[in-house]
This record gives sequence, structure tokens and C-alpha cells, in this order.
Amino acid sequence: MDKSFVVGAINAFLTGETGLYAIEGKASGFVTPGENLLLTDPGKDKDRVHRVTVTKVCLRKGKDLEPVSKAGECNLLIYFECDDNITLRNGVVVHAESATPEEVRKAYLNVLGNVFVVARDLDLNEKDFKNLELTDLAEIWMCFWRYQLNKSNKKDDADKYNERLERLMDAVCDKLFELDGLNVVYSKRTNEPFMFNRIINHKDKAYSATMPDIMVITEAAKNRIMEGFDPDLYEVRHVSKDNMIPFLGGCFYINGAAGVRINNTDVRIPAGMLVEKPEDDGDEMGNISNPDLVKWILLISQMADAERTEDSVAYGIYSGYMETELMKAKFLIPAKDENGKLGVAAQNGRGDRPAARLYTDWGKLRIMYDPSWACLVQTLEEAEVSYDAIINFTGENRMALYVSKEEFERIKAGFVKK
Repeated sequence: MDKSFVVGAINAFLTGETGLYAIEGKASGFVTPGENLLLTDPGKDKDRVHRVTVTKVCLRKGKDLEPVSKAGECNLLIYFECDDNITLRNGVVVHAESATPEEVRKAYLNVLGNVFVVARDLDLNEKDFKNLELTDLAEIWMCFWRYQLNKSNKKDDADKYNERLERLMDAVCDKLFELDGLNVVYSKRTNEPFMFNRIINHKDKAYSATMPDIMVITEAAKNRIMEGFDPDLYEVRHVSKDNMIPFLGGCFYINGAAGVRINNTDVRIPAGMLVEKPEDDGDEMGNISNPDLVKWILLISQMADAERTEDSVAYGIYSGYMETELMKAKFLIPAKDENGKLGVAAQNGRGDRPAARLYTDWGKLRIMYDPSWACLVQTLEEAEVSYDAIINFTGENRMALYVSKEEFERIKAGFVKK
């Protein structure tokens, strides 16, 4: 079976004739004039695919271009017509309809790596950043680090690359806010953005956990990335452009995410580069939030049932951190005047003991209680005097954390030892 024709644009040309375009690159497979092909721009979120007709195929002979009747498996130029109004740039791929998505993606990545990492040495300028999309920038970042792993670097290269990586990261931030909204990976179990982190196995058999990030997926990469995620655990939700900053602020400073990962890569933007941390205005009641606790609750709650066992390293680490933060946290407890006495929001707990409802922040509390409810601010130790505690009950039982009197005493004893 003949190999499908695929060529990524190392160079792209405007011919001066309306509807006639040309690209140059190294081809896989063969092409002849007159063929109908597809032009795909893998980095674009919109208007990604167009039909084109090849009018001429050329090979370079010194400074001249030699038209040929067929060419392939080499560097070549192809001229083609397109009825659509298209924009050519490095990385677009012209290919046969039979080419697989993997073949198209390989050609695209080869161009980004060869042009912007190898030839340009990551020295991108404002024109480059204007033409590149967020998807492109994330892939260039990854290409750069893969390339660096395979070469010996001089010590004096550090400052040069640090500056170029900073420019690239600034451009990633700018492009994020230029999107028409955010595609965010959510946990179906918590109904909150999924918290992505890693467990690190140290040589001394100790383990640690990295701080969690949320993940934003561009429209261009959404289908490819989500194919690798379990649909029973994950889904994508869209956040409108107008709500991007409040949404991100909530993820960082309420839920405890440390940053944003782009397209399931190692490209991450720290929280502070996107949204400033709110200032403390001195009003204790108004500033209640416990991001250092919530992140561990979310990490545990989003785990599949089979992972939530005492044998799970991740579960053990998350639980340990969560218990430490439980002892530090200040909670909001909904309360109302009942015949001259202040009664707290409670429900039937385990056994004969009632469970008070505690909330880590106002947003979660207001899901269940309107502004007619006042609030107490208490630690878990203060709340546990008369009640068990159920933390962040919002109608989603999977999200709520139940702490009995016995569990609290165990946690307290461990906290004192530390």
C-alpha cells in the first residue's frame, strides 16, 4: 500500500495570484499535479481544514525551481489552489485525505521543532508570537525541552535560554486570555475542575506530592487529549471569556490550584502570573477561605473508588496533608436565631450524634444557604465540642468530608506529635 502524502510547511509563500498558494517542506509519500488534498492547520482552534488542488510540484536546483510530474520522500515545493481565504504559516500541513491524524501531527511537530527550536534556537520575536497560537507555543515549549535532553549544553547558555523561555511564557499567558473562553477539564466526581498533580518516588523510598494544577485544553487539541481520559471520571466544560479571571481566581485562591497546565503537557502557568492573590482587608468573616485544605479534599474526592485504599501511596499522602490542614483551618458554620438561641446548620450524623455543616468558603456555603443565614467562624476543634462535622456538603455527598468525634481525636493526636 502506497504511503499517504504528507508535507509540513517549513516555508509558506504567497504567489501574488488570488487563490494560489505554495509551501515548501520535506514530504512523506508522493504527490502529482492535479491531486485534490487537504490543508490542515493543527495549531488553530477555528477554520482548521481546507480543500486544495495541486497545480505544480517543484524541486530546488540551486537557485532555480524545476517543475516535475511527480515527487516525494524529499524536500519539495507544491503550488495549490484554494477557493477559501486561507492564511499560510509555518506548521500548516498539506496531506492526502488518507493520512492519519498521527501522520499529520508528526509533520506539524517536525516543523515547529526544526524551525523554532533547532534553526531559530527559541529566539522568537513579536511577529512570531503574533502568528503563533497557544497550541503552537505549548508544542514549541515541549519540543525545546526534548531537544535539550539530547544535547550537551554549555553553562553560559543558561541566561540566554532563561530569557527566551520567559518571553515564551509571557506569550503563553497573553494567548490564554486571547481565547474565546477556556476549555477546562472537570472531575465528574467533584463537580470541580480536576486537580492534576504527580506523586514523586524518592530514592529513600519516601514519597511526596507536587502541588496540583487545573488543565486548560485548546479547541485544536481537545479531541486528541480527551481520547486519553476516562469518560467516567473526566469531562470538558467551557468557561466564558467574561468569566475567565473570576473563575481562575476561584480555582487558585479558593480551591488551592497552584497554576494552569496547557494541553496535558508540562507547560504550566503559575497562578500569580494569571490572577493576583486577593488582598486581606482585615475582615475575618469576609476573607474566609482554606485553599490549602480544599486542594487535598478535592484530590481525594476525585480519585476512583479503587484508588482510595490504605495501600494507595497517593491516598496516604493526600490524607496526611489534609488532616494537617484540617487542624489549621477556620470554617464558616451557617447559623440562625431560633427563639433567642443561635442554632447551627446540622443534620443527622453517624449513630446518635448530630453533624454540624462546616464550609471552607462562602461560595460553597451559598450553594445551600441564602443570605438570611448568619455564620460563625470556628476551628474544627471548636465545632467538635457538641457535634461531628460534615465539611462542604453541597448536595454532592461525594464531595462532603465527614469527621467524627473519634476521627477528630485521632487527627488531633497526630497533629500534636508533629
